[in-house]
Amino acid sequence: MFDPMETTTNTPEELSSFVENMRQLTESKKTGRKVEINHSAGLITSWIINEWVYKSRKLPCHARGLFTLNEKIIVRGYDKFFNVDEVPATKYESLKKTSGPYEVTLKENGCIILISGLEDGTLVVCSKHSTGVRPKDVSKNHAVEGERQLKLQLEKIGKSMKDLGSLLYKLNVTAVAELCDDDFEEHVLEYTKDKSGLYLHGLNFNTIQFKSYPMDKVDAFAREWGFIPTAYFIKNDFDSLWDFLNKAAETGTYEGQEVEGFVIRCRENGNDFFFKYKFEEPYLLYRQFRETTRALMRGEPIPEIVAKQKKHNYIIGKYLDFTEALFEKEPVLMDQFNDNHSIIKVRKLFMEKFGLSTNNGMELLSYDKLDEQMKTLSVGEVVYKYVIVPISTIGCGKTTTFSTLTGIFPEWGHVQNDDISKSSKQKLVDRTLAMLRHRDVVFSDRNNHQFRERAQLFKQTNQVRSKYLPANVVIKFVAANFVPNDLSEEELWNVTYKRVALRGDNHQSIKFSEDRKLAESVMEGFVRRFQPLNVEREPDSNFDHVINLSLGKDSSLQNAKKILSELRIITGMEIKLVADTEFQESFEKALGYTPSFTKTFSKPKPEAEAPKKKEKKVTYYGIKVSHPKDLVNTVNGSLTSELWELLKTENLVQKEFHVTLAHTASASTEEGQKVWNGIAGLFGSPQPKNKKQKQVLVDFYCDIQLQKLIFWNKHLVCIEVGVPKFYDSEFNSIDHPPLKQTLHITLGTAGPEIKPVLSNKVLEELAANPALTELDGEEVSTQPIEGLLEKQRCFCFY
Repeated sequence: MFDPMETTTNTPEELSSFVENMRQLTESKKTGRKVEINHSAGLITSWIINEWVYKSRKLPCHARGLFTLNEKIIVRGYDKFFNVDEVPATKYESLKKTSGPYEVTLKENGCIILISGLEDGTLVVCSKHSTGVRPKDVSKNHAVEGERQLKLQLEKIGKSMKDLGSLLYKLNVTAVAELCDDDFEEHVLEYTKDKSGLYLHGLNFNTIQFKSYPMDKVDAFAREWGFIPTAYFIKNDFDSLWDFLNKAAETGTYEGQEVEGFVIRCRENGNDFFFKYKFEEPYLLYRQFRETTRALMRGEPIPEIVAKQKKHNYIIGKYLDFTEALFEKEPVLMDQFNDNHSIIKVRKLFMEKFGLSTNNGMELLSYDKLDEQMKTLSVGEVVYKYVIVPISTIGCGKTTTFSTLTGIFPEWGHVQNDDISKSSKQKLVDRTLAMLRHRDVVFSDRNNHQFRERAQLFKQTNQVRSKYLPANVVIKFVAANFVPNDLSEEELWNVTYKRVALRGDNHQSIKFSEDRKLAESVMEGFVRRFQPLNVEREPDSNFDHVINLSLGKDSSLQNAKKILSELRIITGMEIKLVADTEFQESFEKALGYTPSFTKTFSKPKPEAEAPKKKEKKVTYYGIKVSHPKDLVNTVNGSLTSELWELLKTENLVQKEFHVTLAHTASASTEEGQKVWNGIAGLFGSPQPKNKKQKQVLVDFYCDIQLQKLIFWNKHLVCIEVGVPKFYDSEFNSIDHPPLKQTLHITLGTAGPEIKPVLSNKVLEELAANPALTELDGEEVSTQPIEGLLEKQRCFCFY
């Protein structure tokens, strides 16, 4: 039987002062805002504090979910509480200083519902920040659904909404519940019909200072009023609590059921204090399933989605392959997923495919730990996959050869480098590895005419292979050598030139009849730079097998046959026998292939140029950050800063980012002139196509190394960066000219009157005095940041 505590209240004077403090706090959107809601009892105010503010400053009230009416608190949520290690107060050393008993409650996985009563017995049912039907309502209203389910719950036990409202008003408390109902909205954990409903886990006094009922009384109240009681137990001392939590995290379960974690209620300095202990796994993986599926539905390519994941890349790739095929077969599931339904169903279908228990995510995670398992794998458990790498120049017939084979064996893959634009973030190696996930043989179609390109292939594969393939997959690289080693440069030119001339414009990059001079220039460059295969030295010694091919009239068909014959021996796979007629048919189809994508080469300068118009002068040279959202996400994951949150809230974060390498305004000094001359001499001054064009891209690229976040209070946020490498149009590393002492990316300024160029000022001051903490009367602070933005394109600005 429920036995209430003595009622606690605040005086009218305390409440009046409190509401005024909250009003002042939310006058600026920097900290939060207030929303006024029409209600039958009057105008209810919802006080909404920005999430990051809870961590960074002292507030009049730390309640997350706070509603007032006529300067009286009518609904109060918990004080915002944090996960272990999330803030200083939840570090192990701080938690050791708390006092028990420690009430440990299961962390249910739904949406918060706050329930309170008014003087006339009217119930006020709220979500975290809203109550009632909203003027511009969305498809799901958590407060309205919570009220609907509460009414049904009370009807079942023969009690009325007014009964509950009158009691809550008398006690001056808010009942805090979790709405868990997969029919309404799915989250991460599954709630079947028999487990769905309102889980009561708190009774908070409607007071400024946080004070909450102990769990035994909350449990008794839940049983009297038809709520589902939230499971809880008690640990009397901190050491036994900590031991229990760490052991539970190993399985991600409690009493055999997957749970999100626990909320621990205790005392700190004599006051009620809550913290949470969330399990990292399998919930991180489950959330990744949900969010990557949404990315898939937005049309993002699977390899790009997988590459963005910091963990579980292999299993995410498998899941997305499965989900893409599932949605094609059952599009209704995609519609349901988009409405926050079938999230768990899709996950369970995937787990069933693996033959796993659908309520054991930790078992699923073992598939992502194959690096550890590799130590004990026997030979029979190793899976071999094969990448066929051509060694060739333009006109050797590699694409025709490979297309002939994949026409006969569609289960094999063919990735063409000429289909990938220079501006694409998706590299040939990434596409090849992504295709290897579900294919045993992939033709990675690029000329690889130099040692540098072959070395790049092996290096990039080692860097990213773990994102796509488990450790028990062994990649065998097979060199398809299209250029016989005894062929002279002259012979190579004669054979390939005739073949390209005959092909005409039927190629992604070489349009012979359209621009013969350009075609000859490009081909000549490839032949001149060609470095024959040499397995006695690096990197060619890394090839597992070599297939030496011929180069001559109709050699593509013969080469396709030879590759197939050799693959039977190399792979040991049972590869079907192919009749000559089938080979001929596939070969003729490959010859008729018409590319849908054109990759362009820069034209050589004409011998005699027409008179030039007056050239525009470059204002500055820079490096363009190709994916600004990724940079913002990196910053979000690296810091907590009031100034940064302000920039985001006020939409003051720049939409595009760049690094200025040299500015004409800096060329007045001897050092500045040296930097300007070096960059200008390298990039030149390619002219805009029209008067409106301000930015002209050049065929040079740079790596940007993120080094230090810099905050200048009331002014700006920027990142100090380094530029460790320059590349030419073929991504060859080149010696770079002198650079400025400090380089940066301005993320945003606190207003239009503050110009981004001021980043130079704070950087120069910090360079002169690394211990600087104040500039022009405002605080300056720094924070390390890690990240490398590879091969970002350069530009001229006019």
